[in-house]
Amino acid sequence: MALVHDIAETLVGDIVPNDAHIDKFEKSKREYKAILYLCDIISKYNQQSANEIKELWIDYECQRNIESTIVKDIDKFELLIQTFEYERMHKRRMDEFYSCKKVIKNPEIQKMADELFQQREKFLSANQL
Repeated sequence: MALVHDIAETLVGDIVPNDAHIDKFEKSKREYKAILYLCDIISKYNQQSANEIKELWIDYECQRNIESTIVKDIDKFELLIQTFEYERMHKRRMDEFYSCKKVIKNPEIQKMADELFQQREKFLSANQL
């Protein structure tokens, strides 16, 4: 499911939450078109796989089951990790990317995000950022 989600992003780009030009609906629409495009190609060789890919993408996008919720939470947590890495590498704050923490639902992933935030606070304080 995570791979299917990321495949769509490879065609349309990884649109971030704070992009002022593309709202959530437009992002979803672009990714759905990308999935349909890929499924059209795949269906020529394996219709069942094409259908499964499409359903996995819809599961993720609509959050239809626990698996999709966890995958989405991991995707958000990965964004937090990547942002913190960029902050450490470039020694500058990137606060605009941290709003995604509030949408994480899984308690274990929330706990990991909290731990990351504690590390970030130490880093920001130590580097006077």
